[in-house]
Amino acid sequence: MGHRHSVDIVVAAVHCPQIPLTAGLQVSNPSTKLDTKVVFSCREGQTLLGSEQATCLPSGNWSAEPPLCQVTECPDLTNDTSELLIAEVSGRTVGSKAIFSCPTGYGLRGDDTLQCLDTGQWSAAVPYCEEVICESPETPKNGFLQSVNKDKYRGGDVLQYACDPNFMMNGTPIIICQESSRWSGPVPTCVAACQYPGTTQGATISNVQFFYSINETVTFNCPEGFELRGAKMLRCLEDGRWSSETPSCHSTRKG
Repeated sequence: MGHRHSVDIVVAAVHCPQIPLTAGLQVSNPSTKLDTKVVFSCREGQTLLGSEQATCLPSGNWSAEPPLCQVTECPDLTNDTSELLIAEVSGRTVGSKAIFSCPTGYGLRGDDTLQCLDTGQWSAAVPYCEEVICESPETPKNGFLQSVNKDKYRGGDVLQYACDPNFMMNGTPIIICQESSRWSGPVPTCVAACQYPGTTQGATISNVQFFYSINETVTFNCPEGFELRGAKMLRCLEDGRWSSETPSCHSTRKG
């Protein structure tokens, strides 16, 4: 009597292992079925280390090992900065900023702010500090420099000007050597002018100021019961003098 043999055939769907989602790893498709293709990515600020995609094979294994996500960092800036450069760095991860400045007397050459990009590189080259030099400006005619006179000036140096007697200033009396190696403004000019003429007791003047321009006039008046002796109106002449002496007020009462 012959023997009979039987074979049980079990058909089961092929599945690959669930992909472990390590810190920051993102998978395009949660399925683990045969022939499933998945694309890997990382969260913003992280870099993918390993394969970008994988396929579920008939063997029940993925065609590639799951990658890792590493926090993206930009290079350490301390190795690229000089002793003069002042740096405030918030970090090295994506989005971090580095703000630079220079000490007084030096100008920053380059961007004052860098940002760490998702490429792992800073947005620009590290700037540097360069000594600021301003050339000595001319002294205004009929004026003089109140500060120390030098051939060259450093950044932040301040020059102050004044005018000779009977001359008034047009412009600002102070200029500053800026980071751009240029002065903050032009040297002022000194033009002929008359000084305040003053008044005698009881007299009033129409326009009170320190200096008066050439041909500018002032008018004097006396209070009730007083009369003006002298010119009622004075004019500022080209030589910086007034056209007449300052008038005075005298009482009109008799006795």
